Amino acid sequence: MSKDRKNRSDSKLDALSEEHREAVFAKCEPMSLEAGARWLQSEFDIAISQGRLAAWLSKVRKEKSFRAVLDNLREDAKFSESVTKCVGDSTKLGDASAALLQQMVFGLLRLPTDQRDPEAIALLMGHALKVRDQELKAKDLELSARRVKLLESAAKSAKEKLEALTKANKGGLTADTLKQIEEAASLL
Repeated sequence: MSKDRKNRSDSKLDALSEEHREAVFAKCEPMSLEAGARWLQSEFDIAISQGRLAAWLSKVRKEKSFRAVLDNLREDAKFSESVTKCVGDSTKLGDASAALLQQMVFGLLRLPTDQRDPEAIALLMGHALKVRDQELKAKDLELSARRVKLLESAAKSAKEKLEALTKANKGGLTADTLKQIEEAASLL
């Protein structure tokens, strides 16, 4: 009985190579079903009813749509991974991370308004602000450390001058000695 059974005409379409299936879809999708069935007959010697062609085109549309959804999910997963890697421990964010976050925000803002994800933009902006905050704190710490070193150096220099003055003037304080002490004290 299975030997006598006729193959469905759309199975012939499925048997075509991927390249040919894409060409058939691209050609038949915009044209009428009647014209598409005639074209398939003339180009590939495949006799197919309009109903079968419509069903096959619908199936291919759904497959393409499904593939597009999967691709978007993969892109979203990569995006999420890159954000996680970039952000990770927020205490370790650096210039490269900040640049990556800024690029991601810019990429999201370039999308049409209806395709933007406000939550993702807010998340990235929040992390970008954390990075900026950390950069400012690090620079402030550097300046404070430098200020402390300069003050320590000035104090050491003043102390050395005062010690030198006291050793040189064991007999008492003269006007010149007082002037030198005031100059040394102004270094503090």
